Formats: sequence, C-alpha cells, structure tokens
Amino acid sequence: MKDVLIICYSRTGLTRQVALDLRARLDADFEDIREGHRRRGPLAYLWGRWQASRGMACEIAPPLRWASDYRALVLALPNWAGALCPAMRAWLLEQGRPLPPYATLITQSDSGADQVRAAVAQLIGAPDRAHLCLTDRQIAEQDFHAALTPFARSLPSALGLTQPAKGRKSA
Repeated sequence: MKDVLIICYSRTGLTRQVALDLRARLDADFEDIREGHRRRGPLAYLWGRWQASRGMACEIAPPLRWASDYRALVLALPNWAGALCPAMRAWLLEQGRPLPPYATLITQSDSGADQVRAAVAQLIGAPDRAHLCLTDRQIAEQDFHAALTPFARSLPSALGLTQPAKGRKSA
C-alpha cells in the first residue's frame, strides 16, 4: 500500500485525466468514486447540480479503499457551480472521522473553487493543506502540466510525508 490515496469523481473524464497524471507523479493509490447510477444527459446533470446546491449526497458504490489506511489524501473533484458534488460528499460521509491530511484538486469551467474547498473543509473539519484549481479548457487543451508539476512536487511536504510514518522504518 502507498502513502497517498487519490480519490476521484469525474462525470466527464476531465478530472480523472488530471488525477491519473498526478497518480503517476506521486506513485499513489487511486480510486474512482462510482455513483449508484450513471449521470448521462442534460437532465441527469441538472439533477446533480440541484443535489449539489442543496448539500445532498447521492448513492455510491461501496469504497474499495479506506482513507484511514493512508497517510494522506488527494481529493480530485469537479466544481459543480460552486458546490461540492454529491458523489464526493457521499464518499467523505462514508469514510468517517478523523481523516488524514488532504489536498484538493478541483476542476471547473469557470469559478467557485473557493466555495467547494470551504464545503470540503467544513465536512472534514479541517482545511486542505494544498490545492490546485484547473479549468476544463486547460485540461482539454493539455495545458495543465505547468501547474500540475509544482503542485505534485509540493505535496509530500505539504501533506507531512517527508517524515517517516509512525511504526515505519525509514530507508
């Protein structure tokens, strides 16, 4: 098992694309959050935005990995009009507390990432230790690497991974 778990929810695949790139850079474990039903089409998207705007969770598949087994997390999620997406909310609620230190990787079409970060912090009870926000356009045009590289390099220190874990011997 790795030190870092990247948890990803991606309806369109853009968030997942960046999260997988980050996984390779960090040598982290990865888990996709899978909803109980697939959000296809404009009505499903609007239903999801309505759920997000009201702070609702949705049904998700049982997690394969648990946050408590890791030293740190990266939450890779889309910004749904300034609200936390229902699938990530459901995953966080399922995990319980306390959670390890975490960073956020937020994708969005326009703005509102600060509101999403605040919603995550309120739900977890602690702020993220690092964050990166990318636009859908940056990702679609493959113009996100210049921002992702320094973010990935900063994470071990920001998440407290430069010290050996308790019970582990340093090499």
